Amino acid sequence: MEINVKNQGEDVLFCIDGRIDTQTAPKLQEEVDKIFKENKNRIVMDFEKVKYISSAGLRVILYTQKKINSLANESSHFEIINVNLPVKEVFDMTGFSEFLTITEKIEDGNDFSRDNVND
Repeated sequence: MEINVKNQGEDVLFCIDGRIDTQTAPKLQEEVDKIFKENKNRIVMDFEKVKYISSAGLRVILYTQKKINSLANESSHFEIINVNLPVKEVFDMTGFSEFLTITEKIEDGNDFSRDNVND
């Protein structure tokens, strides 16, 4: 799995390429923790190239959402964009779709901020 982390205004964009499983989830967790240590509280994960997520990956997603929620800051935000169908089905089956902000596809050139996404 490769992770490219970019600052996009107030948001930190994680472009993830590959599987998120027991072997790769710790790397994602480490990158998320770096962002929180920098006191950044707006995370967007681009799952366009994520074809599989295991329970270990789901734990990192849950951790990120709980950490964002614990900040109790109006500007805090966590969103997953460009989710493909197999991964969306995992989120649906596990109930993660109920509490995550998930956008299946974002058109090129569109702002991915919460203002442009329907919950």
